[in-house]
Amino acid sequence: MTHGADCTSNSFRIGAASTASKAGCSMEQIRSMGRWSSDASNRYVRPDMGSLTQTMLRISG
Repeated sequence: MTHGADCTSNSFRIGAASTASKAGCSMEQIRSMGRWSSDASNRYVRPDMGSLTQTMLRISG
């Protein structure tokens, strides 16, 4: 079984948009880099689960 079959062009767009967001790029910059002309780019940015977990641990005390 090859793992490449699980990767699509959307996988790469999600990875690039999420990485750019984590690096501090604005949504305007991400839209420009991904050539999105609408807010569809928002669907591609995934949260950084490590940061979310750390934040939740801090909040819960």
